[in-house]
Amino acid sequence: MRRFIRVTRYFLYSLLGVVITLLLMLSTEIGSRGIVFVANHTFSSFAHIERIDGALLRDFQLHEVTLSAADTTARADFIAIRWRPWQLLKKELHIRAFESRGLQITTGPSDSTNAEFALPEIYSPLRIRLDRFHLVNNVVLSSAPQQEEQVIVSTKQITGRLRLNESALTLNNLYIDHELGWLRVTGNADLAGQYPLALETQFKLHELSFIEQNHDPDSLESKSEQSEINGHADFEGELLGALVADIRTAGPIALSADGRVQEVLTPNFNWQMDIEAHLQHFTAFQQYTDAITLQFSGEGDSNSADGELLGTTTLIEYGLVTLNAEGFFSEHRAALETLSIRASEFGVAFDLNGEGNLSESEIQADMRGTLYYQDLPEIGIDINWLGNSTEVSQLNIEASSELGEVNVAGQATWKPQLTWQLTTNTRELYLEKLFAPASKYLERLPDDWSDDFRVSGSISTEGSWTASDQFDVELVTDQLVVNAGTRSIATELNLEAHDQQLKINQAIARAGDSRVEIGGSVGFESIDLNTSIYSPDLNQLHPSLSGRLQLESQIQGATRQPEIHIDAQGDYVAWQEYSVATVSSNLTLDLGFRSLPAGELSLLGVQGIQQYILPNETQTSPFDVTFNTRNAEQYQLNMKIANEVMEISGGFEGTGNVRDFTGKTSEFLVKLPDIGIWHASPSEFRWQLPNDGQPSFSSSYLCLVKNTREASVCGDVLWSEAEQEVNVDVRNVGLYVLSPWLPPTVRADGFFSVFGHYKALNNDVDYQLTGQTSDISVSMPEQDIQLWFDQGEVLRIEGNRDVLEASFDIHASDVEGQVSGQAQINDPFGSQRLSSNVRLAFEDLQVVSLVIPQLQSVTGQLRGGFRLQGDLKRPQVSGILNLSEASAEIPEVGIRLEQLSARVSSPAGGQEPFTLRANAVSGGGDIDITGSYTLETRSGSLHVEGQNFEAARTRDLHLFVSPNLDFTVSEEGLNLTGALTIPSAQISPPDFDTVYRSSPDTVIVHNEDRVWENASSLPYTVDVQVTLGEQVNVSAYGFEGRITGGLRIIEQPNQETSAVGNINVATGQYELYGQQLNVERGTLVYSGGAVSNPGLDLRVSRQFETEQTTVGARVGGTLRTPRLNLFSTPQMQDAEILSYLVLGRGFSQESAEDQNLFLQASLALGLQGGNLIGERLSDTIGVDEILLDGGDTIESTALYIGKQISPRLYVRYGVGLVEPVSTFFIRYRLTDYLSFETQTGTLGSGADLFYTIEK
Repeated sequence: MRRFIRVTRYFLYSLLGVVITLLLMLSTEIGSRGIVFVANHTFSSFAHIERIDGALLRDFQLHEVTLSAADTTARADFIAIRWRPWQLLKKELHIRAFESRGLQITTGPSDSTNAEFALPEIYSPLRIRLDRFHLVNNVVLSSAPQQEEQVIVSTKQITGRLRLNESALTLNNLYIDHELGWLRVTGNADLAGQYPLALETQFKLHELSFIEQNHDPDSLESKSEQSEINGHADFEGELLGALVADIRTAGPIALSADGRVQEVLTPNFNWQMDIEAHLQHFTAFQQYTDAITLQFSGEGDSNSADGELLGTTTLIEYGLVTLNAEGFFSEHRAALETLSIRASEFGVAFDLNGEGNLSESEIQADMRGTLYYQDLPEIGIDINWLGNSTEVSQLNIEASSELGEVNVAGQATWKPQLTWQLTTNTRELYLEKLFAPASKYLERLPDDWSDDFRVSGSISTEGSWTASDQFDVELVTDQLVVNAGTRSIATELNLEAHDQQLKINQAIARAGDSRVEIGGSVGFESIDLNTSIYSPDLNQLHPSLSGRLQLESQIQGATRQPEIHIDAQGDYVAWQEYSVATVSSNLTLDLGFRSLPAGELSLLGVQGIQQYILPNETQTSPFDVTFNTRNAEQYQLNMKIANEVMEISGGFEGTGNVRDFTGKTSEFLVKLPDIGIWHASPSEFRWQLPNDGQPSFSSSYLCLVKNTREASVCGDVLWSEAEQEVNVDVRNVGLYVLSPWLPPTVRADGFFSVFGHYKALNNDVDYQLTGQTSDISVSMPEQDIQLWFDQGEVLRIEGNRDVLEASFDIHASDVEGQVSGQAQINDPFGSQRLSSNVRLAFEDLQVVSLVIPQLQSVTGQLRGGFRLQGDLKRPQVSGILNLSEASAEIPEVGIRLEQLSARVSSPAGGQEPFTLRANAVSGGGDIDITGSYTLETRSGSLHVEGQNFEAARTRDLHLFVSPNLDFTVSEEGLNLTGALTIPSAQISPPDFDTVYRSSPDTVIVHNEDRVWENASSLPYTVDVQVTLGEQVNVSAYGFEGRITGGLRIIEQPNQETSAVGNINVATGQYELYGQQLNVERGTLVYSGGAVSNPGLDLRVSRQFETEQTTVGARVGGTLRTPRLNLFSTPQMQDAEILSYLVLGRGFSQESAEDQNLFLQASLALGLQGGNLIGERLSDTIGVDEILLDGGDTIESTALYIGKQISPRLYVRYGVGLVEPVSTFFIRYRLTDYLSFETQTGTLGSGADLFYTIEK
């Protein structure tokens, strides 16, 4: 027994020693390192710690830690643990802090099978408490044999704290920081059984590449705010059972999702979700729309989805668009059941239903639907498609409506190259209504074409197109008929295109007895095309054509320089305003100049070209144009254009060919009303066009002489590669030849002469040009202004290859005026360096009225001088222009400018700006203008300041202004700012009907010539404060009074002019139907809207002292939609108040004549709202017009309903509201100028024929 006790004692002592030794090792750094060393050798297959700092029973750090299990390896560069080991005695593992850096987890190849993933049940015998964990730079990798590692997820840091009690896990503020955002999780879960859980998460995503970064600089949101997505997600339920999710986001993707998922980690995973997402700032669609809203409701599993999708957006060009689709989608198959598209502003409604399936091996669709487009009738669509990802083996698409039918059938492939075989069949297809591109073109066709333009027939095409742009196409039509109004054109086409060659096997168009046929080939290098036209009546082919024509043409040779032969005969051929009585042609032209023109052309009775030949003649007879050649012993060419008032004729004859020809001109004759009769005697000439080298031309002295005066235009020329010489001698030519280019109010008389010589031989150049005038005068007969210029030499130019010298001197003795200058250009054929001086001086400024007709009675002195030097294309300008002691009248506005002076000074250097300073006095007030302009930057500024300046003095307007305005101009646009005060004005405009302001891009055309267009293309902005003074009086439209107030007028590019401020009636009266009404309060309120639609705040009244009665009206709303309320003291009915306002007495005292006047006033006050209701009602019931008309008497008041049946026919029906009468009205437009109207009614019938002339 003693021995047992002794053995037991020794065992306990040994055990205690071991425990004490173990505790001593764990509580010391040396001991802890020893334990780690032993562990590394013992568990080397799955664990390794490179180094430990600290003791295991205190705070310690681990370095280079590696743990392995199966195919997963975890490595950490550093781990630090702070814990309370004594808490183990309380069955609690308490870690105060856990920190790691460089944690890397590598997983092996994933198992692609669908075996169920079983979660382990985790039960801890100890309570685990982790107060804080912080994991920095973490990454999870995936590796496979013979492949590089791939990053699955990488995080910057993971922080948080947790509790685990048996299987109950509590997470508190788990934070995961990723380069794309962050995630924060709080909640609890049970790690056993079905894994019940309840989690709340918050997250943020940023720096998303698909979000637009270049946002509006005026937006209040920063770039980061616009590209961030914030949200939260709540999950509750069982991870292995049913889990309910609630997800919300805000930002570029605003998401709201509710739903449930079941058995997430099993092959039986399934879900059901309702999702709404609002997408904005996406780069993929930013050029089309600002935002898209998507709604989805459906269900599915891990591989498929089945549900309904609704998408809405507002497209920039087409307005609101919605898309609704129901279908099924999986990894290997997709199916569409229904598709619906709505674009109400664009007028599109599209519905499609049926069956459409997409799989890896087959694409199949059998769907039907309807399309509504704007005002078109319903279009039925039928789609049948069978194919795969590389081809469609069976294709059949049909579309049908009241406007025709079209069917496309065939097959096509797109891999490895594009090939197709398609047939399109149409039946009575109205192109101008169905197809927008065709409609835009057809609008330019004549009326009787575009109203009824339809196509029937078949078009077959087949071909191929390779990736290297090699193509082979064939197109054939079968009985393709184009019906245009009353015309029916049958076409037959057979075309082939191979690479760079188009072959026209057959192209025939038949209309009645007319026939057009084209055949041949066209390529990039050569052309061989034959055209044949036979038409006894060209109107059968086109409504703008008429007459008889038979034509044969051939185009052959090189495509860019072919030879053309035209053989044509025709009578009374006309197109639009052009016509020819007789056409005869047998002409051959070589556009490559390999041979001379041959044949003849005769156009007799040509109409419609008079304005181009004689622009100043309003009535001229038809022209005859003839052209003929002969090539017997020698070549002859003659041409003539003539009628009874003009003739241009001439020609030449000679020997040779197109490359080397020697000949002489025949007598040349020019007879024109503006310049008289000129003729030229024959002159010899020669041209040479060698295949290599420069062409040459020479002619003997040719003189064109006027028959009534010693006026002539003469010269000779020698131009070759070695020598060039030109002599010009123009004598006594009248300035009347310049009439077409002068303003209609200005007349130029006198004569000028020009003598010139140019010669270049080898490297020597010599030239000289002089200009002389005699008896020159410029006048304005209507203003009795005439200016005479001194005769003599006015221009001289001479020089050589190195330098050009020029001088000019123009004197006008009667106004004591002179403009003169000298110029020198060094190296005129090379660098062209300019040095010049210009001087001007005018002691009498009546010449200004010739240049600026708006200014009259101009007096003063104008002196100045300028210097231009530097590069001829961009010279530098310096100098001064000074106007002094001047005055002028502006009749259009009725003012006279006194004490007018101005000074323009140009810079000494090219970088400095021009400066302007000017001032004037008008009506006792003055105005000062200062400004500058820089040529290099094309920018300038102008400041206008004045006080009580009389700006207008006419019968309608007497206006004084005090401006303080700044005007700037640059390449970016124009800008006007500042203030304008109107201290006094008298405004009394005449009565006029409503006018409409033309669009800024209006172009006025007369005889196809642009008479006027807005040449300014620069955008402009205006911000001006206009203030009305105390003396602004208005007498207009029944109003007599004084107005005050002010407006800030704002105008931006491509926006309507707006205004802010008030215009108030200080005192005034308004006359209504002969009765004077006092304006007690009158204000036009501008609050930033359109300047043409201010708000109204008006109150007018009238007092009757004998009856102690006051009546009046209050007007509110806006100018376009006013609101009228009547008031009175004592209170009366509206009819009684209106009677006092209009007639000056009560309703019971009215006569029959007064009743008519009263009814007109009632309708004037009430019809605006009534007709607005009529407009809305007409939109609802499908008519074009519903209106009330007061007529001339009370009995004629009627309600009218009108409808535009077609572009030519309008009908209207009216019924009386007082008397039982009715009318039926018809208007029919026979032509653009002629219309027929008839009216039938209870009181009688009648008809009228109207001819309208538009100016």
